[in-house]
Amino acid sequence: MFNHLRRRIILTISLLSSVFILIISIPFIILYQNLYAERYYETIQSALNLEKEYTSYQVTAFGNKTRVLSQDPELSSETPRLEIVRRQLDIFATSDRLILGVSYYLASSAIANSTTSGIPTLTELSQVAVIEEYLSSSSSEPLFFTRDTAIANAFYNTAYDESNGIISLIKKIPHNNAVILVDFSTTNLREAFFSLEPNIFSNYLIEVTSYSGISEIDTSAGFLMHDDNESIYTLTIDRLKITINFEHSYLLRQNGILLVILISSDIVLIVLSLFISFVAAKYITEPLKRINKRIDEETI
Repeated sequence: MFNHLRRRIILTISLLSSVFILIISIPFIILYQNLYAERYYETIQSALNLEKEYTSYQVTAFGNKTRVLSQDPELSSETPRLEIVRRQLDIFATSDRLILGVSYYLASSAIANSTTSGIPTLTELSQVAVIEEYLSSSSSEPLFFTRDTAIANAFYNTAYDESNGIISLIKKIPHNNAVILVDFSTTNLREAFFSLEPNIFSNYLIEVTSYSGISEIDTSAGFLMHDDNESIYTLTIDRLKITINFEHSYLLRQNGILLVILISSDIVLIVLSLFISFVAAKYITEPLKRINKRIDEETI
């Protein structure tokens, strides 16, 4: 009889306690998940917006530097002295470690900074669709683009593999119809154009390609969730289409850890309620057993 009562007490207390814990914890976990998801996407979008601003700023900064170079009296002269032009190109090329080389083109001649050799002719450059379209347009603003042909043979006296492609910036000088072409290193691309907060962009791949249609600075950005662990972010600037394919495992891992803590807490509380039910059953049934024993003894 008392064993049956003891089991009912244990079952009642543990069941009610467990139900109470689950009634409180499940809505809390759902609410937490919703709030976390909202905060998570806000964090991602905020980081991407900052990325867009940072990248646009860096691109604009390089464009402004090239614009200043194009205003140099010697480079914009009708009869530029090429030895002086080369000195200016050398100074410009060493002004930033991202710059591989810089070339200066006139209708009948071309010159590059001292550490760049085997530069293509203006005719060869004009065969690149982006350059041909830019040169035939009325725009003289700096323009970023990519190409995989008509690239200098060597930068910093080291042979360059044309199959790697290259990111370039072209600028026309209206005064004498000269052209400045700046080539950039892709090795330091991440440091130069992206801030990429490591806690968000834990594992990423940057792809830079050209797209058709001349435009000035276009900071339109798109953010696409690819699946639970990966996102794709695209940004277009000038003729560059920048795609960052990144994993966001850090934030997801952080979310998973917090969920494990919450669920573990529920399990601990349920086990604790089971322990309390055993103790309560003992405190209730033991006095009843003693009373029943005493009654039995008096009856005898």
